[in-house]
Amino acid sequence: MSDRPDITRASDERTAEAPFTAHLTKPSAYRRTIQLNSPHSAKFRLVTGFLLGIGVAALALAVALASNAGSNGQMPAWSSWKPSAAGRAGAAEIASHVAPNYRLTPSTQLDVVTLVNLANTSTQATGTSSGLTVAVNAGAPGGTPALSLLSGNTIAYNLCGTGGQSNCELPGAATPARLLLLRREALELALYTFKYEGGVSNVICVLPPSHSLISSLSSRLPSAKSLASSSKPVSVAVLFLRSELQPWLGLPLSSTLQTFPPSMAELPAWQNTSEADLVSQITARGLFSEQIESEQTGGNLLVLNQLPPQ
Repeated sequence: MSDRPDITRASDERTAEAPFTAHLTKPSAYRRTIQLNSPHSAKFRLVTGFLLGIGVAALALAVALASNAGSNGQMPAWSSWKPSAAGRAGAAEIASHVAPNYRLTPSTQLDVVTLVNLANTSTQATGTSSGLTVAVNAGAPGGTPALSLLSGNTIAYNLCGTGGQSNCELPGAATPARLLLLRREALELALYTFKYEGGVSNVICVLPPSHSLISSLSSRLPSAKSLASSSKPVSVAVLFLRSELQPWLGLPLSSTLQTFPPSMAELPAWQNTSEADLVSQITARGLFSEQIESEQTGGNLLVLNQLPPQ
């Protein structure tokens, strides 16, 4: 129980923004200047077929819920809790509400969730904002970058592990099951944000970094050679667009996610549930590696490099 005071202090937004920059690659490591293309988010999210499939599933679920509605025809409330504030204050409330339910041990949170300081879209053109600008690279790995600025109002959450690591890493080996649990937490944050923050178009969740991207994103264990060549941890971010999650915003949250997430001990069994399968499907095409690069105007870009669907 001695780590609880540390968790309380880390929940302060000002103290938690430092760990985010600590586990990102520093801008000085990227000497080249990035030339951005015109902003067209459709270039990097070809998900029509995917959305059609999950939309059909959501429609079927809506029909089932409607048949179970009361005699007055009213649907149940979307959630039993909602933030009391709006904007960044409301997003901070959402982070504080969701994070404590995810546990590393019965007495320790899995991570602390805080807001990332992003550039205000109204000041991006003048370069007067001190926040990060988000760009998405949909180019093939190792190929020519195809960067586009992420348009629309964006809320970004940083998930920092509470296991005592200095750079927000989680203790122990990275596993596909643990990554899927983090993806569930990211999905829950995004659903709450889109439901109660009407002006938000995008949600980004930066997950705790791992020294082995392979072991996090697949069932294959990393080799000793790959671990030796990985001197820096790799961070994975999950990007959600409002249009992708729209089918679930009209359904009660409990129809998508159970009230409480699985514990670490329950992960093996949870992986075989319909909820885990749904989390995997929804987040499969939204996985990115992330890093900081230098912008032509002198600012910093939070660059999201798209990963293959997982």
